[in-house]
Amino acid sequence: MRMRAKLILSAALFGVAGLVTSGAVMALTPDLPAKAKLVKCDVSGSAATYRGALSAIAGTDQMWVRFTLQERAAGGRFERVDAPGLTTWRKSRRGVERFGYNQTVKGLEKGRAYRALVKFRWYAADGDLVRSVERRSPVCSLGGGANLTVERVRAQKGPAPGTSTYTASVENQGSTDLERVVVSLAVDGAELEAGEILLLRRGETGEVRFTGPICQTSVRAVADPRDAIAEVDEGDNVIQSSCPPTG
Repeated sequence: MRMRAKLILSAALFGVAGLVTSGAVMALTPDLPAKAKLVKCDVSGSAATYRGALSAIAGTDQMWVRFTLQERAAGGRFERVDAPGLTTWRKSRRGVERFGYNQTVKGLEKGRAYRALVKFRWYAADGDLVRSVERRSPVCSLGGGANLTVERVRAQKGPAPGTSTYTASVENQGSTDLERVVVSLAVDGAELEAGEILLLRRGETGEVRFTGPICQTSVRAVADPRDAIAEVDEGDNVIQSSCPPTG
């Protein structure tokens, strides 16, 4: 754990009462409706904004969120950064159906990568803990380095009976443009022929299309499956989910 006294924190929260559907969130986190996001990675300002958002589950009266900042030097592992302002649990109003909190951290070091470990809790009206879960945000890289993230997989009716056309979306969250980004896709465990994005500029999202059998159970997309690109974070190169609906 590294001590960092110079970090500057600012935050914003929201809470919404009433019925809220959370299908998009549940699609990404099928066990519990909670998500950690990187809202903004400000390389020039050495700052990052992370967001923790969750929805009420059965028996919930109040929801809590807490952030832990993690830092990684080139070639190293992520380690916790000691920031006293992040030790507080942020609590929703009672009875809301949806709650979120934006946490901005300034004074980050150039040449390092940062992510947030976000802890979520659901409490009942009597104060008992209903459920808890942790989520990791995408990485904010300051001062160089590549970082690919598979965002989603879509499906459409294929060119022949019994087939589907799949589209995998890959975002370049790093600070450099990348060439010849290979993307693979497996349908029900069977690998299809890999595709390639010839040029993926920083901050942009590219797509690769595949044709394969109609999905029965699951799909798994991987960016840079051969580890040819040295990345700040390799953990967000893969997405595995149930079969996407055919559009």
